[in-house]
Amino acid sequence: MVGCDLDEATRVAELAAEVKQFVGPRPERERWPAVSIVVPTRDGRTLLARLLQGLAEHTRYPDFEVIVVDNASSDGTLEWLQAQECPFALTVVRNARNYSFAMAVNIGASRAAGELLLVLNNDVEPIEDAWLRRLVMSLDQAGAVMAGAVLVDPNRESVSGRPIAVQHDGIAFRLNRGVLRPVLLGLGSDVSGVLGPDGQVAAVAAACALVRRTAFEQVGGFSEGFGYGSEDVDLCLRLASRGGAVTMSRSAVLVHRPMSTRRGSPEGAREAVLGNHRLLLERWGPAIRREYALDRSRGRHAIWNGDGGVATAKVSYCVKPGTATDPEELRRVVADIESAGRPARSADGTDAWLLDDVVVHLFDGIGRHALTPGRLNVLFCRRGEPAAGEAAAYDIVVPSGSAVAAVVEAAETALRERGGPRRAPLAAAVPERAARGALEPAPRVVVVLGMARSGTSATMRILNILGVAVGDPDRLLGAIEHINKKGFFEHYAIMRLNTALLRRLGGSWRDPPPMPSGWESDPKLDDLRELAAAILADDFAGRPLWGFKDPRTCLTLPFWRPLIGPAAFVVCHRHPLEIAASLETRDGLSTEQSIALWRRYTAAALASTVGEPRTIVGYDDLLDDPPTVVEDLAAFLGRPGRARSASVQSEIHSWLDRGLRHHSRTQTDLLEDSRLGPLDLSLTLLLEVAARTRSGAAAAAGELADALDVAARRMLGEVGAGPRLAEP
Repeated sequence: MVGCDLDEATRVAELAAEVKQFVGPRPERERWPAVSIVVPTRDGRTLLARLLQGLAEHTRYPDFEVIVVDNASSDGTLEWLQAQECPFALTVVRNARNYSFAMAVNIGASRAAGELLLVLNNDVEPIEDAWLRRLVMSLDQAGAVMAGAVLVDPNRESVSGRPIAVQHDGIAFRLNRGVLRPVLLGLGSDVSGVLGPDGQVAAVAAACALVRRTAFEQVGGFSEGFGYGSEDVDLCLRLASRGGAVTMSRSAVLVHRPMSTRRGSPEGAREAVLGNHRLLLERWGPAIRREYALDRSRGRHAIWNGDGGVATAKVSYCVKPGTATDPEELRRVVADIESAGRPARSADGTDAWLLDDVVVHLFDGIGRHALTPGRLNVLFCRRGEPAAGEAAAYDIVVPSGSAVAAVVEAAETALRERGGPRRAPLAAAVPERAARGALEPAPRVVVVLGMARSGTSATMRILNILGVAVGDPDRLLGAIEHINKKGFFEHYAIMRLNTALLRRLGGSWRDPPPMPSGWESDPKLDDLRELAAAILADDFAGRPLWGFKDPRTCLTLPFWRPLIGPAAFVVCHRHPLEIAASLETRDGLSTEQSIALWRRYTAAALASTVGEPRTIVGYDDLLDDPPTVVEDLAAFLGRPGRARSASVQSEIHSWLDRGLRHHSRTQTDLLEDSRLGPLDLSLTLLLEVAARTRSGAAAAAGELADALDVAARRMLGEVGAGPRLAEP
């Protein structure tokens, strides 16, 4: 056994024999779904060797592949992997930076071909031949979409004194110092004490987690806002919120050496754990309190805990004081809410209040409050009234002179409206387009199109500030240092679905597949079409104005059109050589590859929006003259007054940063670079003129629009006649 001392190897061998004796013969069935095993790693060559050996020697499963995602290892992992000969398909994905666990898994999942995804830590080791079969069979339970395995620590003494102990038998929630926290079930138990029938749990650890790929893609994969911790619990809760069950296979057993992979300094790790836990509670605190933390085994509603505490299904309130709130006044407000039969507490400096549904901010005439994401934020004016810009940030504003009862009534009315019956499919909620020749109504759906690195993220953020809903923060692709540190404002599930769509068609974002006429109606895409409709209905139904962006949509827009209904389009333009320089830095693409991609994406975006409401945003204008761009976009949305709002102007001014620009090219460069042909020059110059003609929306109509459309069609014709791009 690779990398084990003799004593540990003996313990593991004895454990394997014990497990085999308990679980019996290897199960059989007519069909075993293909499994894609995704293994993120960084500087873990020894651990990885042990895992791959275990997969080769102790995994009797008919159809699986392994995808190793390397996060910029410096210990020779990549070279070692290239020399391996495995009895299974092995794909190695190389990341140029040390991305988070969540991001690495999502990247690996995008390469997966299997019906099921299995996330494995590199410090996990299979020890019994049928473990994967048993894990797959645990998904046969009604509604099961995700399953975990029993994980055993070979270097931990059990409560009975055995030299090997359970590390994971699922995840539950416990009250600890007033705060609910996820805890590992079975920790320290004897292995024999947990083996048995499968059963549902609140969550499972991502060290070994099997999930249906369709369900994984439907929720957008792992949320990348977490930094090594709680992302697995968050994923389980998101799957459960859509009706999926999470189960534990208590006959699939693997060895796990927790915390073996280097994660940085202890101080940094501790800060990450605290931040992850807070983020988890921000998103799920009330749901955890209601659904996952009750001791139902004895027919009562006490929270599983060591502290005492009572769980309640009622709406609960946290009251936060203003900068000059008298403590006695704070206590009176809390008491008045309690007298109305509602649980209430004052903010005490801990995370306990993150379990509450409603945060009541007391306004005493001065100061601002930090809003709590994912809660109903009520501004209760005890003295005076806030400025209009501040008041607009809250869900509800209760004016001064009102009684506490007004707070409770307004809050619970709003919560009832939020938590009503399932919303209608999105397409049914989209109004019909006005008759031809009539004035177009203000758009209800706005799609941002453009090649990667052309300013789509900044444009989407401006639209968001102007009132375009882009989805809840936890549904967006997180910021990435050195790539886009201010965030992408890109709906993660839509991006993942676009990725899956391109893969289904035989390509990827940097290797676009052929797209023959009518491809978007192919019945073979019905499952992706159903996923897309569910994503849009869940996240955007009922929104008066919403939108999304993902550069891949330039290629896939025909697929989305029937799902989103009438829409308006913002096309982002940037000097193609600047895009090429940025893609070389980010992805290692050559200038020729980047120019070819720019041609395909830009031409497809224009050709797919012929005759539609469309405006052009230039990257130079976005950074050099943001007020004009903002004014034009507000007018395009039918909300010109928003551009004149002081709060909107302030937020956009603080968000845009010219220092984010790292590559600059001139028109002379455009003319002198032999890699750009006459049609490239024509299209670029037409886009420049369209972007700088006030407004871009007007410029996108009439003769200039016709010229753009002709150039786009010619470009697509040339691209279609050339070879496909190869992976670098």
